[in-house]
Amino acid sequence: MDGETAIVSSTNIDRKSNSSSPLNPNYSPQQSRITSGHVRSNTNVSISIRGPTTEERHTLPEIPRNPLTASVAHVVSRELGENFLKTPIRPETVKKLVVSGNVDDASHRLYVQHLREIQAKREYQLQKIGHDEQAFLLADIQAHENKDREDKTHLASLYIDEDVLTRDQVILPRDFLSFNLQKQIKQENKIKDAEENDQEMHDIDNKLPKLLHQNRKKTFNTLWKDQISVSERDSTRGHLHMIDNLTTYHTNPRFDEARSNQLITRPILHRPPNQLPVFEAIPSEIIFTRYRVGDVHETTLNLRNLSSVAHSCRLIPPKTHHFCISLSQYPSGHSLVATGLSVVYNVKFAPDTLGVFEDEIIVQCSNGTEFTVKLLAKRPPPVLTLPSLVDCGYWLAGGRKICEFKIRNDGGEGRFAIVPATSWPAINFKTVIRSDTVQLSPFELSPPTLELRPDDTFPLQIAFTPQTPGEFSEDFMMICDNGEVSRYKLKGTAQTIQVRLEEIEGGVLDLNELETRDISAQYSISFISITPFSYCQKKMIIKNLTNVELPFVWTSLEPVLYTRDDFAKQTQPIEIERIVSETSPFHVEPSRGTFPPASSVEFHVIFAPSLLGDYHTVFHLIIPNAPVYPIPSLNVDHMSGKKNQSNERVSSSESLSRHSAKPPNNPPLSLQLADYTILRFETRGICENFKYIFDPFTIIFMDKLSKNIAHRKDFQLTNTSISPLVINWLNIVGDEIINIEPVAAEILPNSTCIFTLILTGTKIGQIKAEIPYEIDGIDECGYYHVEAEITGPEVEIDPTPLDFGLIEYGETVERIIKIKNSSPILAKCRVQEVNPNESQPVLSLPDNTEFILKPIEVYDLHIHLLANIEGALLHHIEVIIEDGKTIPIEITAIIQRPSAYISPVELDIGEAFLNVPIIRYVEIHAINALPTHFQWGEVSCADKTQCSIEINPRHGTIYQGRSNMIEIIVIPQQEGILNDDWNIPCYIQNASQPIFLKLKALMKGMNVEFRRDETTFQFDEQFTLDFNRVPLGEKARLELIITNLTDIQSGIKANIAKFKTKIIATMNEQRTQNFEPLDPEIGVGFHLEKAETDVYSLPPRGTVTIPISVMSSMWGTYTDLLQLQIDGMDTLKEIPIQAHITGHPIKTYLCANKNDNTLSSSSLPAVQFGLMLHNSQPVKKKVHMQNISHIPICIDWVVYDTPEEISEKQKLIELIPVIDNNPFNHFASETTIMENNDEIMSQTTISTKSPSSRSASRISTQSAISSIDTRPTPLIKLYVEPYRGKRASDISPIFTTSPTTQVIKPREHFYLEVTMLPRNCPVKDRPVKCNARVVGVLSVSEDRQGSPNQGFERKIFYEHEEQIEFKINGSLDMPTLRVELDDDDCVVKKPDALSFAIPVGDILSCQPNLYNCTVPSARKSSSKASSLLRENRHEKIYTQTLNLLNTRQYTIPFELSVSDPSFLSIQPTTITTLTPQSKVNVQCEFHLSQDFIDQFYTSNLNNNQELLSKIKQSITTEHGRRIQWREQLTVKYNQNEMEQTIPIDIRLYFPILTVNCDRIDFGKCLIEQTRQKELIIKNLTCSSAAWSIRKVHANNPDAYEAFRIEPKSGILKTQLNSKEKIAQQVISIYFTARHNHTYECQLLVEGLFDEPPISIYLTGEGTFDGKYEAILDI
Repeated sequence: MDGETAIVSSTNIDRKSNSSSPLNPNYSPQQSRITSGHVRSNTNVSISIRGPTTEERHTLPEIPRNPLTASVAHVVSRELGENFLKTPIRPETVKKLVVSGNVDDASHRLYVQHLREIQAKREYQLQKIGHDEQAFLLADIQAHENKDREDKTHLASLYIDEDVLTRDQVILPRDFLSFNLQKQIKQENKIKDAEENDQEMHDIDNKLPKLLHQNRKKTFNTLWKDQISVSERDSTRGHLHMIDNLTTYHTNPRFDEARSNQLITRPILHRPPNQLPVFEAIPSEIIFTRYRVGDVHETTLNLRNLSSVAHSCRLIPPKTHHFCISLSQYPSGHSLVATGLSVVYNVKFAPDTLGVFEDEIIVQCSNGTEFTVKLLAKRPPPVLTLPSLVDCGYWLAGGRKICEFKIRNDGGEGRFAIVPATSWPAINFKTVIRSDTVQLSPFELSPPTLELRPDDTFPLQIAFTPQTPGEFSEDFMMICDNGEVSRYKLKGTAQTIQVRLEEIEGGVLDLNELETRDISAQYSISFISITPFSYCQKKMIIKNLTNVELPFVWTSLEPVLYTRDDFAKQTQPIEIERIVSETSPFHVEPSRGTFPPASSVEFHVIFAPSLLGDYHTVFHLIIPNAPVYPIPSLNVDHMSGKKNQSNERVSSSESLSRHSAKPPNNPPLSLQLADYTILRFETRGICENFKYIFDPFTIIFMDKLSKNIAHRKDFQLTNTSISPLVINWLNIVGDEIINIEPVAAEILPNSTCIFTLILTGTKIGQIKAEIPYEIDGIDECGYYHVEAEITGPEVEIDPTPLDFGLIEYGETVERIIKIKNSSPILAKCRVQEVNPNESQPVLSLPDNTEFILKPIEVYDLHIHLLANIEGALLHHIEVIIEDGKTIPIEITAIIQRPSAYISPVELDIGEAFLNVPIIRYVEIHAINALPTHFQWGEVSCADKTQCSIEINPRHGTIYQGRSNMIEIIVIPQQEGILNDDWNIPCYIQNASQPIFLKLKALMKGMNVEFRRDETTFQFDEQFTLDFNRVPLGEKARLELIITNLTDIQSGIKANIAKFKTKIIATMNEQRTQNFEPLDPEIGVGFHLEKAETDVYSLPPRGTVTIPISVMSSMWGTYTDLLQLQIDGMDTLKEIPIQAHITGHPIKTYLCANKNDNTLSSSSLPAVQFGLMLHNSQPVKKKVHMQNISHIPICIDWVVYDTPEEISEKQKLIELIPVIDNNPFNHFASETTIMENNDEIMSQTTISTKSPSSRSASRISTQSAISSIDTRPTPLIKLYVEPYRGKRASDISPIFTTSPTTQVIKPREHFYLEVTMLPRNCPVKDRPVKCNARVVGVLSVSEDRQGSPNQGFERKIFYEHEEQIEFKINGSLDMPTLRVELDDDDCVVKKPDALSFAIPVGDILSCQPNLYNCTVPSARKSSSKASSLLRENRHEKIYTQTLNLLNTRQYTIPFELSVSDPSFLSIQPTTITTLTPQSKVNVQCEFHLSQDFIDQFYTSNLNNNQELLSKIKQSITTEHGRRIQWREQLTVKYNQNEMEQTIPIDIRLYFPILTVNCDRIDFGKCLIEQTRQKELIIKNLTCSSAAWSIRKVHANNPDAYEAFRIEPKSGILKTQLNSKEKIAQQVISIYFTARHNHTYECQLLVEGLFDEPPISIYLTGEGTFDGKYEAILDI
């Protein structure tokens, strides 16, 4: 039962006894085995077969024990679930629900109507289930008649009519079988023929005469007729008709003309729509979770009235007998329930098993609505976390291992019992559970019983005591109180102690090449030579070959040395007394520990000697306290570890396999422990002397050293030995003192230590010394050489020479000379004057001229100089140092008197303005660096009233030959030129005469100038402030800059004469003021930022900017005056102001291209009608506009059609004649258009311009108009306008406006209606762009046109420069859809067609039974298989998807079709409407069937020339035979009768078979001896192939029997997109010679899909010669 699934079911669905529980007396051992097999997970069952869950097991019917009398309810219940298990409604139940005909209850009538429909459907389903049940019964009978019932029960599937079961959607028996079992069934089915099947069916008919007597053509009667007869069935149907008649009691059927001719009437329910139930169930769902068998559980159900009026209700009781409802308990004496009150029902539940029960209560309300209350009884089953395989792991044979497994209950409450699998099923638990443990040798489980609540955890203890090595497994059962039986397997493995030396660093020595070695050593390890007090280590890896953790201990022993001759003489093992080595320099780390299971441990063997010499030690690896298991075939004393062969438990793998058999179930033995030596090796090592190098090899001080000072110098010592070096230094004391730091040091191998030499010299001169040192381990001392030179003190003098600089005559100056001792020792110094002048002394030295300087000490020497001689001074002194040098010092000085001068001597002030102070500066320079004192005197002149003078400072002193800045302040009092006699004297101390400063100045009054842009105007010059062209509604601003040409502070007042403005009040404070014209009808205002009384401040030599802004709401030309009053000037300045307002006051709420700064049509706002279809309905759009002015405006609308062929760069104009100044009174449509007519253009004098140069054309137009206006009475005006297009015709226009003329009130919002008429477009067969331009011509009344006297003037009609213009854009398009392909099989990046890459071998997946078992042996059998495939209509469908995207702005209806619907299908197939910017997913399906594949066989293609010319064939190794052609997917547009095609690329791949050889020769073989050779069949293509081998020719009849082939057929599966596409099958060919002659046979390898057949020739010869007997079958 490993490959099948056993389902627990019951024969009678009305009785649900707990037959699966072991406590039931009817429980059988066979049922327990089935249940346990069901509990185990089934991995061979198909995914589509869903087995029952733990909660559903106990509710399924029981498996029948007698196949001849049982039903198949257990199989049907598994597939239909609860719908099959529920108790059906009996005809008696229908009769009881019939009520009186006078009861007006719509709910009851609806219930009975639904019940009648359900009954009819149930009868139809019962008939079909009866056929299926009969097929199942026949299968069970045939299965039980087989001899091997356990292995051959699956043969029942061979006699089932699978077509009938597949039609009724019933699971087939082959769905439960594994692949291997299916293969076995197919091989058995191949042997049987049609005659045996007929004989078996005849035997079955004899055994079931009752079931097969009525119908012999597979239309079997059902078992339901054994329960209900035909008469009872008709009677039941009659009762149902009566129920229907009783419910139609509102009208007499005799008077109902519409229903008088009907036998069965169905009343039409007039139920109010969308009504909700007026009662609420509390609770909404009743659930029972904790219940036991035999108990009755009860709860309450409240139905509360939610409406505002009283209602009644009625309950339809549950369908099953496990639930029942008591009588209703109303809150009052009647059945009406008031608002907010509840009616109470008692619901009782009486279970007979612990399974799951479901039912419902239907509540019918008096308002015609109903709802259900679910009843559910579900006891959560216990779910244990114990796995099905309980693995105790590994342990040593002879030992004992205690395992503890935590069991957690994730489900409901349950009690469990543990029973050995061999003792189950048992009649009584007492016979099985007799002690506190469960014995399953070598396992022992405890406790035997347990009880777990939800989320409880319990430890299950298992003792594993193996006595022999090997793998042990036992099964035990865990029985739950709810009847569930689970099977578990115990597993454990016993092993012996085994370790292996995996790796050792540097390798080991060959024991055979050693002269002497230890007697028991298995390995020899040699270390390199090292020095004393050093160490060397090697890494060693030892692997534990067992899966058990092993403790270990290392022991070091003295070696027992044997030579080669000793080993040669030793023939028997001897006992050796071992001595533990306590002083060995070898040791192993770690010395003790534990080997992890099946893992390697890293050890380090360390060699650390302290003395010179050769060393040799032996190490033993011991496993302490290892268990001992009895081995009968080995007689070894395990307690002694002194024998040479006692270190291995098992000598070979044969002994392990010989004793790994399952031990007998004997009581466990007592544990025995012993120590085992499992590994032995010896170690060898040598200790040698040190090696070192000094760097530098000697120390020489290149610099001179100071006396009595300690000097340091570093040197290094490198240890080139392989071990650390310890050195000690000795000191030298004498004329020189020499020390080494550190005195002692330890230097690691290949390392360097830095030492410091300290040298102190007590005498001056050369030093040469040898420093001794000692090294640990070396008896003799070594010496290190040192050389140096000792010198005396050094002194530095600053400054040298000494310069006193410039000295005023008669002064005495003191200077300091610093003498510094730069050496680290004391210096004795003495100072003296060289060649002193005693008659007229110049220098004065201190009294103490001898002194001692400490190291780095500075001495200050004070020297006084007497300036009694004018001129330059030079003198010398010297400093004498004991034991050092004599240093001379030079002294210099210059002695002079003070003097100064003024720069400039003549001060020219230049222009000066009245009462404006002018500041000028002069400098007094000292000629030398002596202090110079000065004093200013009074001005000397004839007229001192011309200006006033101030001097700061009037006196002062100049030091160090610098200059002093003097401030001169001049304040003019009179206009004119300053007199020439203005001089100011300056007196210098101790000077013979003063120096003078002369003044010059020109004094002026107030003056200003004006500047506009880059032009400057004087005060008396006339100019105009022109705003030029200002767009209407925008603020324009210009600035008048007034410059003060003087240094006089002034102010300006500004005023506008006519068109003034007023400030608009705002809620929030803003930096910029908002203003509007004071007179709205004028429509313009000039604005100044300051009021008339405010003053603009004009600083000296500064400028003031007077901004002037203009704001307009109406077009025209405006003039005004700016009045300026300047302080200091008596004349009033008036400046004319002019502004030309362009544009129009009609605001259009349309978007324009702001990025286009040109005046082309692309920058105009546009009304977009979008993309439309030809002949569509007219579309209207409204254009929102507003008159932002304060006067009424008249607008005349003109529409121009602009074709696509007209370019804006063409030079076209429009001539508009006007009579009586109104172009819209008489002939508004009479327009002359000059389109590329050179002859007419040459006759006119008007220059043609492109639309982009509109300004030039307007200038010419204005000039023409002005020339016409000079006439007294103009008759006709001719306006020249840029060509905008052809004026729209009044007959069938594409675009129209409404109204054509309108007068807009001030500040009024209005709408212009624009209509597009697609039906008027003359072009119908291609996409067309429809463009137009709408022009609104503006005019005002005559009294608002203005005049020059009024200060403004407005042009109207075409004389006005700018009109209202906007574009109209629309497109008429043909329908098309964008195709988005997503083809994974296409090799290109962007596929241009749908692609189907189809291996024909995929059809094998539709009928694996046919192709995997019965492969045709000839072409005739191939056609038979194809006909069978066509009969079953098996096909494989491939689907490719694409998206059709509507990128247009309109809805497109279309319909899809394919070029060949025989194998292609498309979805959707109906007419589809696609909205704008949406897409539809289209699925194209390719149907691969055997009929379709047959068309492309070579024989069929040759007869079908039409198909042959359509396809392309190619043969490659990778793809086999590839056939490629194209089909089409057509998109038909119904509205425009157009089509759009999408190509479909189809590629079929046929397989090709190859073999590794075409001839097999067995040679000569012994008679009656079977020889074998192999043949390999390969499929190198991307399509699966079904193959077969048959014998087609032989040289004699015995040759057919001499050669045998296995297997004879099969399938080589490959995949199209797989990287590994090679599939192969090894065929075994056996040759058995019966006679002594030559055998020849020809094999033919054929395929199912028209593969080229392959011939293979077999040869062999039989002989009686014994030399050809094969020992091995090779």
